[in-house]
Amino acid sequence: MTEPLTTYTVRSKEDGYIWVFKYGLNGTFRSFEVLDGELSLKQYNWLFKTGHFPGQQMLIDAWREKLKENFEIIKSELDLGFDTAFWPNYPYNALSKKKIARERWEKLKDAEKIKLLMKLPEYKKLKTKEGTPYPYAEVFINQRWWDN
Repeated sequence: MTEPLTTYTVRSKEDGYIWVFKYGLNGTFRSFEVLDGELSLKQYNWLFKTGHFPGQQMLIDAWREKLKENFEIIKSELDLGFDTAFWPNYPYNALSKKKIARERWEKLKDAEKIKLLMKLPEYKKLKTKEGTPYPYAEVFINQRWWDN
């Protein structure tokens, strides 16, 4: 499953290096990448040895104000698009009607979309354990089976 992620791009105003931090739906850390430049020993120690690494999204949110003189921190919101967040992650069912599923997805509020996406892995495990088929995508959304 490709979970929708919130991405923070951190650019050093001093030397221009760029880091990217990504967080999942519930704010838990998913990945860190150095896009440009190299971590200095001082940066490495600050992030990894002194406990400053933002393992939860709330920590990087706190960084934005605290470190604004030295860093530019740009937040990219979650992508909750039907074609990127839901459709590729819902188990394939040849009888699902993509157009109807999209219409039902678009009627959901963002909070409902997030809740659905967070429950989807658990739902897949349950269906696998039960050995029962997945409902059509449009039925899954409409019947709110994810909202228990």
